[in-house]
Amino acid sequence: GGGDTCSPLSAVTLVCPSVGESTDVNLDNGGILTVSSSSESTLCSLTKIRSESTEDVQVIPIARSYLANPWESAAGDMAIEIFKGSGGQPVCTGNSCTINLPALSDPVTFRYALTTYSYDLNRTDEVARFLERSTFGTTPTDLALHDTPA
Repeated sequence: GGGDTCSPLSAVTLVCPSVGESTDVNLDNGGILTVSSSSESTLCSLTKIRSESTEDVQVIPIARSYLANPWESAAGDMAIEIFKGSGGQPVCTGNSCTINLPALSDPVTFRYALTTYSYDLNRTDEVARFLERSTFGTTPTDLALHDTPA
């Protein structure tokens, strides 16, 4: 409609923090986050966090990058809403992706954050993941048989 004014979006470019660290995204009024993929053997997660006094009481997943893969949407309503205009996923070019974050309804209570975790699976967990993705599920017997030498 008439009378609408458009202000330019804020933009922030970040890299995933070190393992075990978290970085505030600082886009309280919304804007474009450009972030590079995680490194090998790490998981970098973008979340919306709700805090009460000094305690984080709710962590809402938005997107993730793991094992140096491009960013992908997390499950859940928040991620669905954020990525509905970009085909359901972050927009990635090369090693970096952009995510259009909406303004926070209450920047005192909510914040966006990037957090990095160590991401390493033992052999049994790798086999279980493979079987979960390629079959109707896995059982302890399947795992034991897979580890048996031929």
